[in-house]
Amino acid sequence: METPRIKPEISDGYISSFIEDVPSDIKQKISDLIREKFGARLEEDKLFNAKVKSAVYKTNEQRDVVACCLMDGKRIYLASAIDSVEIVDIVANLCEHNDKIWTTISPSRNLLISLSLKAGLRPVTDPSVLKKILISNYPEYDDKIVTEMVRGRLIFTKSGSNDAPQILLTS
Repeated sequence: METPRIKPEISDGYISSFIEDVPSDIKQKISDLIREKFGARLEEDKLFNAKVKSAVYKTNEQRDVVACCLMDGKRIYLASAIDSVEIVDIVANLCEHNDKIWTTISPSRNLLISLSLKAGLRPVTDPSVLKKILISNYPEYDDKIVTEMVRGRLIFTKSGSNDAPQILLTS
């Protein structure tokens, strides 16, 4: 099932665009920012892959990208910014202007989880809700989601997958 093409709403000062409409120089600047901030943790195949349908970003006066979110429907697939204030602001703005924004984060990424909480995302703590969200967006995950509580966080993995454990956060 293909994720619906959604161009997220965002306030003035940000740009929301379908991926094919993002100028190539801005795509490069988004890529550079994500590479710089993720470093060795970035899986290059996740950058502008087929799941990424839209981009939300902010530029400064020099047209440098200072914050960005690559989106798959309502899912924040990748997010990056020059600093923590910018990342909180862009995610908070997405949460304010759109229903049901969500993302997954490695449970070991405490800073990202903390920034997500500041931006208005909340961890899903009910396994049935987690499964409903994931399976409604990715039907192929049906009967593959495995959940467990670890140090007060609901962690999920997909059986038969090499993907790292994740937590789900929603607006």
